[in-house]
Amino acid sequence: ALYFLTPTMTSVRNLQKDFKDPKRPQYGNIHIFFSSEVPEQLVRQLAQDPNVVCRVKTLKDMNLNFIMHDSACFHCGRDRDIVDLFPGPIPQPAVDDIVSRLVCLCVSMKQQPLIRFLKSGNDHCERVARELDTRLRDIFQKLGDSDKPAEKAQIFSRDRAEPTSVLLILDRSFDPAAPLVHDFGYEALAYDVLDGR
Repeated sequence: ALYFLTPTMTSVRNLQKDFKDPKRPQYGNIHIFFSSEVPEQLVRQLAQDPNVVCRVKTLKDMNLNFIMHDSACFHCGRDRDIVDLFPGPIPQPAVDDIVSRLVCLCVSMKQQPLIRFLKSGNDHCERVARELDTRLRDIFQKLGDSDKPAEKAQIFSRDRAEPTSVLLILDRSFDPAAPLVHDFGYEALAYDVLDGR
């Protein structure tokens, strides 16, 4: 059987329910794929269950905790952020979820971007940027301590000739679309009116 789970205690407990009775397990062998990085606590939870651990053939993080619209546009699938995060302080679980999704994106794209954030009246962008930077540095530190150079190369391998990417973290007080949509100068106006002549 193939399980694709979010890395939460609820998901792991639901999986364990399928193998509660050792004489009548739901499936023979299982392959477990998590949508993002799995906390050690959940791995320990699975490892301590003798009915599950003997059946696990694959256990892997897939880093798919974001939604791609096309090759240049993604979102985190957090539709209620405007209501939940503004105008008050951002709760730590929301920061953790956003950072987890951005880490998945960076690992999937094999990028360690320069992280820039908007300093505004609240600290939302700064908190997300600092925690994302810490998590990405932790990943590189673990890879640096790893005995597996192939694993290092696989996770963050990119052509060194490529420029380093930049991740901008902005809140809703800044509208990033306006400057990208159209130039508002006289030259652009003349170009539009004269139809490019």
